[in-house]
Amino acid sequence: MRRPIAIVVALAAALLAASPGPLAAAVVSEGVDRSGAVALAPLADGCRGLTIAILDLGFGATWPARQAAGELPQSNRLELASFDPVGGIVGSNAYGDATNHGELVAQTVYDYAPAARYLFVSYHTPQEFVAAVDWLTTRRPDIVVHSNNFLEGPFDGTSAPAQAVDRAAAAGILWFNSAGNYALNHWTGSWSDADGDGFMDWPNGDVWAFPRTAAQPITFALSWTNPPGAEPTDLDLVLERQNADGGWTPVAASGDPQTTSGPEAERITGYRTDASGLYRLRARLAAGPPPAGPLTLFSREIALAPIGATAAGTPPTPGDAAGSLTVGAVDWRGDEPKNYSSEGPTADGRFKPELVAPTNTHIAGPAGPREVGGTSIAAPNAAGAAAVLWAAQRARGLAPTAAVIRQQLLASALDLGPPGPDPVFGHGRVRVDTGGPALAPALPARGQVVRRAVEVLFTATDPTPIASHSLALDGVPLVPARAGDPRPVRVDTRTLADGVHVLQAEARDWTGNPGFAGWSFTVDNTPPAAALRRVQVDRHRVRPLPGGAGPLARARHRAAVQSARAERTVTALVDASDASGRALSVDLRLLDRRGRTIAARTLRARSLLDRALAVSPVPPGRYRLVLSATDAAGNVVEAQRRVTVR
Repeated sequence: MRRPIAIVVALAAALLAASPGPLAAAVVSEGVDRSGAVALAPLADGCRGLTIAILDLGFGATWPARQAAGELPQSNRLELASFDPVGGIVGSNAYGDATNHGELVAQTVYDYAPAARYLFVSYHTPQEFVAAVDWLTTRRPDIVVHSNNFLEGPFDGTSAPAQAVDRAAAAGILWFNSAGNYALNHWTGSWSDADGDGFMDWPNGDVWAFPRTAAQPITFALSWTNPPGAEPTDLDLVLERQNADGGWTPVAASGDPQTTSGPEAERITGYRTDASGLYRLRARLAAGPPPAGPLTLFSREIALAPIGATAAGTPPTPGDAAGSLTVGAVDWRGDEPKNYSSEGPTADGRFKPELVAPTNTHIAGPAGPREVGGTSIAAPNAAGAAAVLWAAQRARGLAPTAAVIRQQLLASALDLGPPGPDPVFGHGRVRVDTGGPALAPALPARGQVVRRAVEVLFTATDPTPIASHSLALDGVPLVPARAGDPRPVRVDTRTLADGVHVLQAEARDWTGNPGFAGWSFTVDNTPPAAALRRVQVDRHRVRPLPGGAGPLARARHRAAVQSARAERTVTALVDASDASGRALSVDLRLLDRRGRTIAARTLRARSLLDRALAVSPVPPGRYRLVLSATDAAGNVVEAQRRVTVR
């Protein structure tokens, strides 16, 4: 096993000097909500006890500042290792420039798993990648995130990088790999040379040219296969720039010998144009027969639509590894697929990608939150969600393996596109919480009796934001699918028939899970019936004073007799009923000429038929006797009668 060329353990004094920082990151990826990881976060406890490795081309020089800000793991939970003897942990990208790509990936994962242990590991060449993977296989982290691919084949899972990933997966490591951003920058086809000049005829003709301005990079990688036992094919690549006179001048070339022991691949990597103009790529048959198998062309920068770009079969290696959970990209705002995200299948017909995950999510940068995209960010969003799922299951007393977590991720993914797995979305967008929002009626209350205009509202609660909601009345959409939290809707019930009506509500959380609620209310816009049938006025009667009463009792009796001479009782025979059969509130009031209530009587009953109701005491005068009946919905009916009390 190859040892790391440079290994730095995070207990180094310089790293220990970094301020501790908070556990929870200040800028949190929107993928935490989109994946449902936020619902499991309290149980997962920051993924304490898990070890996560970030394998990348480099981590840049400013990651300690993000660490000090609490956006990356602290030194006592971080180990650094580099297999790149030139760039070290800072590393360099495919163009040879310093890169902090690994820091962006690590920040995204850290938002999910702030209490996990981490390994930051860098490499540059495919050979260094294999050495780094074999070293990680002996270290056995729970999860490895690799957001990079190699553009030279084969792309059927048999390349050395893909085989290294398979060894890591066989050792029990859950491997996440970006699918690549090559759906628009990939072509595959057969060799064609109709004019016999020894150069490949691209599908749009012998010459395929594209414009580039000065200092722009150009990358191409051409791979091909020959049947086993066939004579080797030797191809060369030549990049040319058009001259002022219309001729072409070579500016870069790749001429590895394939007739001896070289791999069946040629590449021009990161050539920087020295002048603006038209450029063209030419593939030349240098020796041997034309390739009998398909050719595959990738570019990092040049769209290949003019020569018939194909999105199918675009995951490079090691995204083609059987042991990799390969992740494509969808926008976090609405699960729209990114047109650049590589699509399956692999060259040998296997299913890729397995999942898609949010991208264009935010991390912390030197000047504040910044958006980062590509499948490079989709992969750590998927890996972070997996870490939360894994830690939550451990907290429940379970001991899932990487294979079990992998299967659960595939089974719980939110299916996008056509039903079932497909080469664009795989099994769907990563989702570790499948519980929908909790919905509850708010207005009208369940079973409430209403009339006229009312507000209809339900509540939806979930650990994630509410993405959309809808509401139907008696099966007819009242609120079509609408973004955000539910809002009150005004309904004029006079357009509805009296009786029971049903509301059906649905809401979806950011993870994509639906929640449902149904409840009924009763419309009653028909007032009850009420009538005053007969009214009579009676004198008050005072019982005789018993014999032997004392002076106080006799005084009270004299006052009662005097009052009875001046006051009366008004009695009415009333009818009141409601067609619904529900209870009524019945009021009998005696009003003077100013509308003041002199006497009143209130009762509740389902119906009154020839019921005698009396109000007293009533002094002599002219009055208005009002009978009102109010049903459960608030409909009111009145009956009145003039009354003279002498």
